Amino acid sequence: MKTTQEIKSDFEQILSEVSKILGVTPDTAVQVSTVILQESGKFQRTEIMHNGRNNSNGDKPATPKQIKFLQDLGIPTESGITSRKASELIEANKGKGR
Repeated sequence: MKTTQEIKSDFEQILSEVSKILGVTPDTAVQVSTVILQESGKFQRTEIMHNGRNNSNGDKPATPKQIKFLQDLGIPTESGITSRKASELIEANKGKGR
């Protein structure tokens, strides 16, 4: 996460760019810059959450439900199969079993 100082610096940079590009009043430039910074923060938090769940080296193990479903589909599962790999196999083989 960014420090307060880093956020302040980002805001000042965005404010400067918005003021130059849009040529709006200072109040409007502050409002636009605030919204841009808020949306950027949302995007960064989403990326952190997404990467935490799906990074290729730390993917979570497949759930018992996924393994059971794969077995019901007749798909052999290797020891240590990841949740992502199980999901891909399930998606690719839906409708072929049960």
